[in-house]
Amino acid sequence: MAGQLILSEVYYDHVGSDNGYEWVEIANVGTTTVDLSTWSLGWGGSDYTYGTLQLSGTIAPGATFVVGGPISDPVNANPTYDLAIDFDPDIQNGGASADGIALFDVVAEDIKAASIPVDAVIYAGTNTNNLLDETGNPGATDVADVTNGWSIQRIDLEGTWAQNEFPSPGTLAFGLGSDTLLLSEVFYDPVGTGDDGLEWVEIINPGSTAVDLSSWSLGWGGLNLVYGQLQLSGTIAAGATIVVGGPVSSAANQNPSFDLAVDLNPDLQNSGAAADAVALFNLPASSVSASTVPVDVVIYGGTNSNNLIDETGAIGTVDVGDAASGQSIVRINLAGAWQIQNTPTPGIAAFAFGDPVTGVRILSVNTTTGTVQLEITLATAASVDIESSGNLAPSSWQPESTVALPAGTTTVSVTLSPVPDRAFLRVLESGP
Repeated sequence: MAGQLILSEVYYDHVGSDNGYEWVEIANVGTTTVDLSTWSLGWGGSDYTYGTLQLSGTIAPGATFVVGGPISDPVNANPTYDLAIDFDPDIQNGGASADGIALFDVVAEDIKAASIPVDAVIYAGTNTNNLLDETGNPGATDVADVTNGWSIQRIDLEGTWAQNEFPSPGTLAFGLGSDTLLLSEVFYDPVGTGDDGLEWVEIINPGSTAVDLSSWSLGWGGLNLVYGQLQLSGTIAAGATIVVGGPVSSAANQNPSFDLAVDLNPDLQNSGAAADAVALFNLPASSVSASTVPVDVVIYGGTNSNNLIDETGAIGTVDVGDAASGQSIVRINLAGAWQIQNTPTPGIAAFAFGDPVTGVRILSVNTTTGTVQLEITLATAASVDIESSGNLAPSSWQPESTVALPAGTTTVSVTLSPVPDRAFLRVLESGP
């Protein structure tokens, strides 16, 4: 991912006159510095040529770049501008018909109504004017209109946006491979009548640095995400998994090795006609309320009739059905797809990184030989790399296998050496 730029936050509706207060934050999620002399912004309601702006300067890998203003004061969150320039005409404020702002890898004078953006956010009402998204097709509206003084903010790499009451120019709401944690597996319904002491939650760190868990917490429930709460502690290494729960480890819950052995009290809910959920927060448990927006959440079981919120702060859709007793629910890709797992695999997680790999699921783990059987799904035929991290090679990725696969779902076996007690596997297209 060399030199990839994305939009990350937009402040378009100031309290009072917008002139001189609007700003746009751009992030470089790639690995090389980007020269902005060939990059530009466009915005509007009918298309992205209502207003255009030529960018200039450079943006380092992992850095943000704030453009706009030139006024900076507490009311627009005191931005420090990398490019201080008035948006003229002003960025549109949304309404019944959606507006949008787009990032282009062409100079501003070359932006046309039919130009396809590298990234775009479509906000407010219905996209009746068919503003284009990154695919070149009319896009769905990404986020609702905000109250003046709020911003719209990207909250993950996949392109989810949310309303943000407290604009944060220059600070991302998601990790660029440094502090992103995700839920990866949940075991909530052991065989038998008693769940107490047997439930567990697996969390992964797909980033490149260890994360201190003292500011992180879990929440769960059916009416809201704080029916039960747990303050996390310790650290999670780059490319590693942790398992939280128990404290009982037995064949009844697939013999987990707990990084944080603590009873989940009250128990995780077993779902039914109304969906339940488990959520991950980048806040201490004492600071989380029923309205706090999680970093990651999985909603499982029946219909979301209690309006549990997702990572956008909106009412979420159900991610996966109800697992039978003894099964778990497992994440299979970065985009947040989940499946039911027949045989839970605490401490061993695997999922897809980028097109054309759309899903990865662990079918079995032989803890004696280190053989892991994976179900890999590709949108198109490709050669893929299977890599591991965790206790095999802390803070780094270790190649395990490269295999050419057809489109569709294929079962692949890989043997990890040395045999791990926990590991995080990823499958991505071979090559750059």
